[in-house]
Amino acid sequence: MASSLHKIIVGLDYGTTFSGVSYVTSNEHSFNKIEVISQWPGTSDMTSKVPSRIAYASENRNLGADTWGFAVTSSMESCSWTKLLLDRGTALTDFDDPALKKIMGSGMLRLPAGKLAKDVCQDYLTNLYHYTAETLSKKYSPEIYNITPVECWITVPAIWSDAAKDATRTAAITAGFGSRPLDSVNIITEPEAAALAALKPHLDLQSIDPVHPGETVLVCDCGGGTVDITTYQIMECRPRLKFKEVCVGMGGKLGSTYIDRNFNQFMIDTYGDAYTQIAPKKRGPGSAMMRSFETAKRTFGSGSHGRNEERLIEIEHVNMRAPSTWRFDEDEATLKITYQDMKSFFDPVVDDILRLITTQANHACKLGCIIDRVILVGGFGDSTYLMDRMKTWCTSQSRKELKLTCPPQCQAAIVKGAALRGLECIQPASRIARRHYGHGISLVFQEGIDPEARAFICDWTSNKYCSGRVEWGIKKGQNVDADTEVELAMYMTAHADSPDEDLISVCTIYCCDYDRQPRYDSDHGVQKLGTIVTKFSRAECRDLPKRYVPGRGRVMNLDFVLKIGFSEQDGLLVFTSYINGRQAGRTKVEFHDY
Repeated sequence: MASSLHKIIVGLDYGTTFSGVSYVTSNEHSFNKIEVISQWPGTSDMTSKVPSRIAYASENRNLGADTWGFAVTSSMESCSWTKLLLDRGTALTDFDDPALKKIMGSGMLRLPAGKLAKDVCQDYLTNLYHYTAETLSKKYSPEIYNITPVECWITVPAIWSDAAKDATRTAAITAGFGSRPLDSVNIITEPEAAALAALKPHLDLQSIDPVHPGETVLVCDCGGGTVDITTYQIMECRPRLKFKEVCVGMGGKLGSTYIDRNFNQFMIDTYGDAYTQIAPKKRGPGSAMMRSFETAKRTFGSGSHGRNEERLIEIEHVNMRAPSTWRFDEDEATLKITYQDMKSFFDPVVDDILRLITTQANHACKLGCIIDRVILVGGFGDSTYLMDRMKTWCTSQSRKELKLTCPPQCQAAIVKGAALRGLECIQPASRIARRHYGHGISLVFQEGIDPEARAFICDWTSNKYCSGRVEWGIKKGQNVDADTEVELAMYMTAHADSPDEDLISVCTIYCCDYDRQPRYDSDHGVQKLGTIVTKFSRAECRDLPKRYVPGRGRVMNLDFVLKIGFSEQDGLLVFTSYINGRQAGRTKVEFHDY
């Protein structure tokens, strides 16, 4: 295998509760050749996912080194669900679980002293990187692995802010992914990866259920901590898949982990102190009790007894001191919950998922796209109860031919789709902007509209301007692709006689999820996304116009154009600056650190 001709493509699905890794070489032009790592440290079971947990030696007296994944036991102080904290600065949507903030700081969303969420995520991903590198070295031999570039595609929720996506990519790079000279790290949204994996088997006309150009497909990615709903229209199936987004995607911070949250709240309401006095390591993620509940959760609604409302579901390892009743046996440390109890844990989550799907389907319909097919993927997609509720939803629609599919091993669909993105270079022809993007700017003051508190006089023009305005260049719902570009006319003034240091322009970038476009940067719903920092050398500014300004001396004015576009690779924001039509300066975005 020659490094100049081939590369190893890695799909990385860093999930709230579980993570997965897939890989394939670029000369293996087949979806079926994509392999998913199924052997993990700490377990002899074959499984496509490893727990997204880490335990630090500094917090566990008997640990000689940090431990991760299956090796983290219930007796260890550990960190779980940390991924959700990467995006906690984003405003909650109407579909987010309202109880999310109630468990902040508990064992489920805890951070060790002195560490930020991005630090814990990076530490976990470092372990995942080393194990992935070890696996690839064994697969292809160390000599081949060492000379072969690795192209990594890491999945992120589509509902996430650009800052959270950047934080995930940065954590992965710092952890080691993309650290070798020819390696790279790219981002793909989870529903996009899911669509690639789920549609691939249906592209052949000889398949049992082929898709056809013109079909509208709603992808419902139900994970542990997030749910993403995205709708695509198939443009072409052969010779290769071509598709596009048709409306603004939707989602929320809800998923199977919130069933755990509902069970936890049920125990608090029922047993109070007897339950809360159980050590967090004996009732938190990874504990024997929660592993028992996980088994009950996965089988709920399945089998001949799954829909038997008289059936009692047994949860083991409930080590609390409480009087024995028909429900709880203190000697055996077992708890019995009813079908209706379990249903009450599921229904709030499933109801919100169906509400999301209904809203998305209605939005697509208003744009003239009737849903033809619903694809269910993600870790929670394995749930029989969720599948049954979605079947009921599908049959309740006016179009009885609405199809519902769930690909085999749907937990692995996203991580395989990520590798497929790199293998076949398939991506949407266009995407739909999920929010407004704009920049802070000072505009000519409008008397009677702008408040005087925002007024100032410009040194260069001596005109009255209003500060704190936001000019929205990309609108929510707008069709965006690799050719979409917004040009911002910028200017700055600087001392003309300063030494040869760089001229630095700082522009604040804002976003807004609301349908309306606010006027000022302090308006409700406006979020600071980050700042665009552009550095111009004095050589680039040598011929700029200069004039004398009382009180400031000789001042020069720099007019330049800041172009904002979307990367063709992964659809993320990119920024470039131009002076007189030529690219100039060094531009980068510094995302707001929340």
